[in-house]
Amino acid sequence: MTLNKLFVTIFIAIFVGTFFFCCTNKQVSVTETSVEEKAEDDFLVLQSDTETDNTTVIEEKESEVVAEVPVEEVLEPAPTKKIPVTPIIRKKEDMPVESPSEPVVIEKKEEPKKVEEPKKIEEPPVPAPAKEENKDMAEYKRSVAENTTIDFDTFAEDKKQIMKIIEELIVIMKDGDDIKWRNYVEKSSLQYWSDVSHLAAYSKKLPQKTVRMKTLKDYFKWVFVPSRKGQTIDEIRYISNENIKAVQVRDDKDIVYYYFRKENGKWKIFLPTM
Repeated sequence: MTLNKLFVTIFIAIFVGTFFFCCTNKQVSVTETSVEEKAEDDFLVLQSDTETDNTTVIEEKESEVVAEVPVEEVLEPAPTKKIPVTPIIRKKEDMPVESPSEPVVIEKKEEPKKVEEPKKIEEPPVPAPAKEENKDMAEYKRSVAENTTIDFDTFAEDKKQIMKIIEELIVIMKDGDDIKWRNYVEKSSLQYWSDVSHLAAYSKKLPQKTVRMKTLKDYFKWVFVPSRKGQTIDEIRYISNENIKAVQVRDDKDIVYYYFRKENGKWKIFLPTM
């Protein structure tokens, strides 16, 4: 019982006592004196009883209060009413963005490479053998004289050897190596131009009038190299089966730069005489 209930109980008791007291006084006034005295005695008894009862009630109430105080301390807390909690929904832009401590690497799965089919390599068209044969045949007919018995295969092989010798001579002339040059010259030509009288006579025909040739080296330096340096050989011409001219074709005209003579089965340079 709480303190408020105790106060209400006391108040009701006082009110009931007062009301009862007032009613008793009214009855005493209309009765006889003897009755009044008797009533007075009764009232006193009643009053004492009432006071006793009130005192008892108050004491009981106080004892209840004293006894109930510690009970309140150990009472279990009243059950709390569950209040529904509305979840707070934050917008995406309001939500805090946590920066990762380390960069997150997302590995991409490599798709399997498609195996492409090898492309077909288109080979350049091979010229018709007939046309090549016609071109070589035309040169063959220009190169072979009427008094020769050279067939086409022999012509092709001879031209190949002659062109190789000329390429080697270009290097020799560039180096000015007359000793190596002599290995490409046939013997009769070497003997002829080793003669001092022949060299002296030819010196008069040179553009440099002050030059006087005395050795085969002078001939190589002042005659052979200047007359052939920087020239290109296109074709060969047969003089006979054993003699060939290496020429450069200009405006359908042949300019002769080398003479070759076969010696012991090999083509050698022939140096024209005066």
